[in-house]
Amino acid sequence: MVGITSAVKSVSTSIAIKATGSHGIIKGIYVTLAGAASDKIEIKTGGSGGTTLFTVEGEAVNQLPVLNTPVADGIYATVTGTTARYLILYE
Repeated sequence: MVGITSAVKSVSTSIAIKATGSHGIIKGIYVTLAGAASDKIEIKTGGSGGTTLFTVEGEAVNQLPVLNTPVADGIYATVTGTTARYLILYE
């Protein structure tokens, strides 16, 4: 289920999805364009050097649609590889 305050971000490079220090919820991760065998995305809390919550391989179109994982220190995506594309659903 998507809440009223949900947002979506298309990701292909490492990026802050929600600022460090802010609370949020990771609702889903989707691989929308398959990449090479080494492509992956790591979802972290606490910035680029923070704690990894999820790692999703990007070599095939894939989805983790119902995560609903709360985070207390921002959401950061670290992307390895250059081909795969991801959608992050969050609040």
